[in-house]
Amino acid sequence: MTRLQSTILRDAAAAVLRRNDRGRIIAAVPDPSRNYRWHRASILVVAGLARTDLRRAMAELDGLLAAQWRTGMLPLCVFDDPGIGWGFDPRRWSTTAYAKHPDPAPTSGLAALPGQPIAARMILERGRDNGGAEMDLAEEYVANVFDVLLAAHRWTVTHRDPDGVGLVEIHHPWESMFAACPRWDAPLSRTGPHPGASRAEREWYLLDRMHAVGWDETAVREVAEFRVRDVLASALLAGSAEVLAELADEVGRTEVAEELEQDAARFRAGIAATIDPRTGLARDYDVRAGVWLDQVTIAGFAPLIAGGDVDVLAAQRAILLGDDWMGHPVLRHPLPPTVSPSHPEFRRRERWRGPVSPWMVLALVWAATRDGAWDLRAVLRDAALEMLGDHSFAEFYEPITGEPIGPHEHSWTASVTLDLLG
Repeated sequence: MTRLQSTILRDAAAAVLRRNDRGRIIAAVPDPSRNYRWHRASILVVAGLARTDLRRAMAELDGLLAAQWRTGMLPLCVFDDPGIGWGFDPRRWSTTAYAKHPDPAPTSGLAALPGQPIAARMILERGRDNGGAEMDLAEEYVANVFDVLLAAHRWTVTHRDPDGVGLVEIHHPWESMFAACPRWDAPLSRTGPHPGASRAEREWYLLDRMHAVGWDETAVREVAEFRVRDVLASALLAGSAEVLAELADEVGRTEVAEELEQDAARFRAGIAATIDPRTGLARDYDVRAGVWLDQVTIAGFAPLIAGGDVDVLAAQRAILLGDDWMGHPVLRHPLPPTVSPSHPEFRRRERWRGPVSPWMVLALVWAATRDGAWDLRAVLRDAALEMLGDHSFAEFYEPITGEPIGPHEHSWTASVTLDLLG
């Protein structure tokens, strides 16, 4: 990609974020009905905004952290207008009962995945890159939000790893990054109001059961029919714990740095223990059924995202670059689909069942950068920018033709583009 092409692409990505800015939030897509804050999208938006508008990046992260419950939990979704959502009443799956602030917006009772410390570190890094007043502002900001980040981390470690195995437990597919992924087909099929229930009926059934017990974590574990140890969420927690330990040193909170480093090590070990010796990929675990979930998806590369043992990471990189994934001959770009094209359940146009996810590519780029895997980083970054050069900024891309799939002008894809451009 030439310098001119990079400049044009950067300007186009920044323009998407401006168009999607609703004032209080940056919406996921340019649709006025999407006036709510989706946690995972906002974290990625912070990564992109930090490259273009540091103060707006801080405001976006503040919008997530301000919704923290008194328990320390950060909710999956915040409704800035409780009457607007996906065409359903958000009160059915939300609550204000535990909100930290006296007049909060309604939030989901479902929990957000880890990752907020990574966004905070990006703000700090960009502030220092900019220097002067922005460096001072970024350093003060991270010091001010540190305790919020620490409380959220401790909530997740305590409540979502109740057995201490080093794996994050989710209670609903929506709490994962892969809501419609084949990873959840089997455990979701074991839930529901009746055997013939549709996927949507099962998902709402799970929400209703959790809502009925007031979203209390102890009670939820008793009534939840969907309890799955999610390796990708666990990888994000391990990476976030390491970053939070670094931030603890930065802001003079060295007394908690060792705790956080131990948490990172615990979850890396938990993820490594899930690796299937036949495939070399990490696996989720269905707690209720007591069985491993062997679906072959990009989440199997959770050890790469978590970091850890150099031999494990080298073996995973070899698989990722091999013929079943990035090296598969049918791919338009050498980028990993969400399901391997060699797998019988590969569906190249179905969300999370085959298309390329730009933000998953970015997660692998971040991991490769952290671990000094420069060859892998270069291949992923160059191929991703070539794919994103169509300026559609789609949520997904068809892996064989490279065409955009799903909503265009997607905020997190624009943010991924900005971060990849640097």
